[in-house]
Amino acid sequence: MKFIPYSVHTGEKNMAVDEELLDDAVGSGASDIIFRLYGWNPKCISLGRNQKSDFSTGNIPVVRRLTGGRALLHDDEIT
Repeated sequence: MKFIPYSVHTGEKNMAVDEELLDDAVGSGASDIIFRLYGWNPKCISLGRNQKSDFSTGNIPVVRRLTGGRALLHDDEIT
């Protein structure tokens, strides 16, 4: 199992790290479990992969997740 210790980043950075981890795992054919803990700063809304993004959030940044689901507000949490 690969463990990535807790760190706090922007939503954009968190999603980029997730994408990089996935690309590396697929590219190398890895089958190890990856356990990553992370936080968000500033707060952020993440949208599911297939969710429409045609709405306004005011001043809260919006990013897209690689996974499905609905919008989530990330603030003061461990993911």
